[in-house]
Amino acid sequence: MDNGKDAYRYGDHSGLRDKLLEQFQPLQEKLCSALEDSQDLLTQFRRNTSLAGIFDAPMISVRLMKGVDALFGSPSPKIVQRGQNTMQKPISWPDIVTASNCKIENKEAGIFHYHLDDVEAIAELSEFQHSIVLSGLLQKLTQPWSYKRDVQTELYTLSSIADTAGLSIQLASRSEFAQVTSGIGNIP
Repeated sequence: MDNGKDAYRYGDHSGLRDKLLEQFQPLQEKLCSALEDSQDLLTQFRRNTSLAGIFDAPMISVRLMKGVDALFGSPSPKIVQRGQNTMQKPISWPDIVTASNCKIENKEAGIFHYHLDDVEAIAELSEFQHSIVLSGLLQKLTQPWSYKRDVQTELYTLSSIADTAGLSIQLASRSEFAQVTSGIGNIP
């Protein structure tokens, strides 16, 4: 008889644990990543914010955006400070308006600092620009659910997210399950 097979059959499973851990670790990492994404989406649902906006689907047209830029008197807000760990994506006027975590600080006569925690930045607005933000006009243009087209954009984005998440989980599970089951057969 082969002593290796007898040892495995009668209780020496030292290699099994290590092999299973090796095979299941990548699957667990992928599933944890999918869970984190799911929790992020749930947070957005609870905040009642635009999923389309989060995934950079344009909520307002380029033409309308040019009008917004003209209204504010500049193509983008003046950024006085950026976080070190943030990507240097330009901050637009809709980013100021739709920021979920924004603290406004009156610095001096006619100058306001908007502390944007979501993008780790501080934007400096004039009193006129601050008044436009407070008017709510831009919120009505950039937040979904106001108009039928916005609802369609939001629902399409939601459907795409669900399809993509489901497909990635399904593919990850299939490939990892195949690796695990094929790996078990190779255990000494």
